[in-house]
Amino acid sequence: MDIEAYRTTGRLRAAERQLRNQLPKPGKGELYIRGPIPMRWLGKAAELPGKSLHVAIVAWFKCGMEGNDGSPLSHKALRRLGVGHRAARQALARLHDAGLLRVDGHHGHRLSLRFG
Repeated sequence: MDIEAYRTTGRLRAAERQLRNQLPKPGKGELYIRGPIPMRWLGKAAELPGKSLHVAIVAWFKCGMEGNDGSPLSHKALRRLGVGHRAARQALARLHDAGLLRVDGHHGHRLSLRFG
């Protein structure tokens, strides 16, 4: 495929617009993840074992909803993606060790997350 041919004719831009229009949009009052999420960061989280990617997505969701880095991680948001307490603790440790998240706080208290 000759990408330059698409660029010069504008067909590539038209195809991109069509794809954007086909992507599902959140309904009124529906929760969503704010982006953009760097694929490099997401890829590193996906390479980690267990529920690490799930917890990474919840962390991004919470920080996006709060509008800042350092948002607290909630068990309710984790349960939406099927993550229990133990799996969340293990995943947070993995994400921290990988340099993707910094975790402030300690066991038994609400944890605050910052992106590494």
